[in-house]
Amino acid sequence: MIEDFTAETGIEVEVITSGADYEETSQWFQTGGGSNADVIVLSDATWFPNYLNGALAPVDDVLDAAEVDTDGYVDALYEDYQYEGSHYRVPYARSTPLFYYNADHYEEAGIDSPPETWDEVAENAQTIVDEGIADYGYAFPPSNEYPAWGMANLVWGYGGAWSDEWDFSTVSSEETVEAIEFAQSGVQDGWANVAATSQTDDFASGVASMTIQSTGSLGGILDSADFEVGTAFLPDGPEAEGETPTGGAT
Repeated sequence: MIEDFTAETGIEVEVITSGADYEETSQWFQTGGGSNADVIVLSDATWFPNYLNGALAPVDDVLDAAEVDTDGYVDALYEDYQYEGSHYRVPYARSTPLFYYNADHYEEAGIDSPPETWDEVAENAQTIVDEGIADYGYAFPPSNEYPAWGMANLVWGYGGAWSDEWDFSTVSSEETVEAIEFAQSGVQDGWANVAATSQTDDFASGVASMTIQSTGSLGGILDSADFEVGTAFLPDGPEAEGETPTGGAT
């Protein structure tokens, strides 16, 4: 891509390796690397701390000068980056999570279709465990796999929230607590677990029959799994229908 860009424009671009993942890149950017970079890819989980540190410039004038038509972006994704009247990023490798299920396990358990609600997730998972088909029916994300993102659908489904703009009291609301207690009971009852390193690994290896993970993980899961991989919309909760967070990189 860089070679093609240089061939077309004559502009030389230096590509800098800034880290192995989003967190390392953000740390590199915040600790001095940013002084050497004009453009950087940051995850949706790390761009705003960099804004708060004063490391990001508004992109509106730059886009105007480059005659970029922002109508080409999905409004909901582009407006994620508007703060105090200016945009500080543009969408790039954006992602939404998918519900993944092991279709072979479902067939073996006699389950006809993927779950539409979290109650059905629990019911299907318990059936799979009781039949001895998998160690766990469902894999929740560990702390290094953005659990606040992977569990947003569950929390919203119960009418809870991690925050209401800058009000974080919602994290301890009755609705949010009820959602977390649902997940906790799943682990205690044995139909779910918290993945040791990655819910992707637990699912792709067949240790767990269901999980929620990024659309960006689909290719890797298909390459790794030796079973038929099924995907579905995120489950409904008692108070909301399949609400889906966005993520990825920008």
